[in-house]
Amino acid sequence: MNSKLNLIARQVNRREQQAPAPAPEVSGVGSAIEAMIEQAVNERVQAQLAEQKRMLEAQQPKSQYTDYRQLPPLPQARAPKAVETQLMRDELGRVNKITVGTMEFYVQRNPRGQAVRVVPADTAPLPPAVPPADINRGA
Repeated sequence: MNSKLNLIARQVNRREQQAPAPAPEVSGVGSAIEAMIEQAVNERVQAQLAEQKRMLEAQQPKSQYTDYRQLPPLPQARAPKAVETQLMRDELGRVNKITVGTMEFYVQRNPRGQAVRVVPADTAPLPPAVPPADINRGA
């Protein structure tokens, strides 16, 4: 054990005898560039640390609520806009034209008088009035 202690003592003495590295020169263009680089690195490190802190705070679990009064209010959906709808009938009493807000639709019927489809007024002409079939008259 004595030899190990002597070895450690010699290593400590060698470290104490070694002279520290000389400090870099403070004047000159090189030192100004080094200072600018060091400042930029420090700014980036600070920005990254702030971003890391923000991300860690965002990942924290939400606080537990012990009372219903602590709950934040629920987001309210906007009420739907009111739209006027008109159903216009032909001379036979059937719905022939539908107006919803500013849009117009025509009801197309088959030869039996049954509604087949509703099409926009700007793509189809007004269909002619077709009398309803006997099955639709209730006879």
